[in-house]
Amino acid sequence: MLAFWGRLAFARLQQEWLLLRAGEAVQRAQERGLQLAPVGLRSRLRVDGQVEGRPVRVEWRTGLAGPYCCVVRGSKQVLPLLCTAQELDQALAD
Repeated sequence: MLAFWGRLAFARLQQEWLLLRAGEAVQRAQERGLQLAPVGLRSRLRVDGQVEGRPVRVEWRTGLAGPYCCVVRGSKQVLPLLCTAQELDQALAD
């Protein structure tokens, strides 16, 4: 039981850190119509939706390898952590 609560607290701290670090990019994603999805016990943030009529998922993740992003637009692309609105727009334009 203690392990569960410890994992939950650790995941929430990492989610808050990601939101502080990449908050501008997350906000820009929401402005573009992507919806912030619940992530539960995972150390990540995720937005889902459509951009230019195509399904898109962007995840901000952290873990042992450090922070990074996954952008899925048909195929999965792993990128450095997207922190600014400009970085997010550029990733979604590719």
